[in-house]
Amino acid sequence: MNKGNGDMDKETYYVVKRGHKPGIYKTWLECKSATDGFKSPIFKKFASFDEANVFYKAEIPSSTSSGNSTNKIDIKSSSQSNTKLPEEEVAKIKALSKNIKSGLFTECTLQSNITAWNCINDEIYLFTDGSARKSRNPNDFNSGVGVYLGYQCMNIKEQYNNKTNNQCELMGIDYVFKLIIQFHRELSELGKVIKIVSDSEYSIKACSVWLSAWKTNNWRTKSGEEVKNRDLIESIDASMTRIKLINSRLDDARKIKVKFIHVNSHQLPDVTDKFKFSIWFGNYVADGLSQNSI
Repeated sequence: MNKGNGDMDKETYYVVKRGHKPGIYKTWLECKSATDGFKSPIFKKFASFDEANVFYKAEIPSSTSSGNSTNKIDIKSSSQSNTKLPEEEVAKIKALSKNIKSGLFTECTLQSNITAWNCINDEIYLFTDGSARKSRNPNDFNSGVGVYLGYQCMNIKEQYNNKTNNQCELMGIDYVFKLIIQFHRELSELGKVIKIVSDSEYSIKACSVWLSAWKTNNWRTKSGEEVKNRDLIESIDASMTRIKLINSRLDDARKIKVKFIHVNSHQLPDVTDKFKFSIWFGNYVADGLSQNSI
């Protein structure tokens, strides 16, 4: 591995594929901190973010797998890293996001305009996020839900002091499905695919991969434990069932098509690619709404 003198390079990115904190780093010191003392770490230096990002997302070749039985690595959210945005990018983002309107879900349902929802590559993207933070004061808001519908929309921001991160993530998805149900007539006329974006792998799998088995097993996991957050997952399931019923009455061109999209949060934006930057920005805003920083 090339350690080099990355702090002196103008454009240098260090990718930690296997270490204490996998991610993309700007300095060798951050990379060193993320790998020191870790058994068989995998990391590499790159001269551009694009190259670094490709390596970060790629499978680990078997020749470097250090005896691991699988050639794949579970790429966790890069919120595990200490990567920071360049100051000039932070300034631009703050300027774009400071005027974004937000309110409670009930306010959003009254003021929502689906023609202003995020439309990227002729598809609708609705960004959801949830957060939960430790607080010494039990009366402080330490958790929140954020849903970014569009720059000119009334977006959703709700703050709590008694919710877990998973609850907040699921609440964001639940709100989006409720909006889809509310505006299903208008959405069927638009005929666009709706993509619900979340950085929570748990939430997406709970609503798609695991849901059927949980229902068959009387809402118990394989180990026999009661499924957590059942009320929220049941609410989402009810909305998905309602959409299927609505679609059964529509021709193919007008059916409402909804897909889950999983993205990693807190990554550096790719400012050279309009689509990638749009996805990054939507995720950034949803995260900011959930944390009450926007």
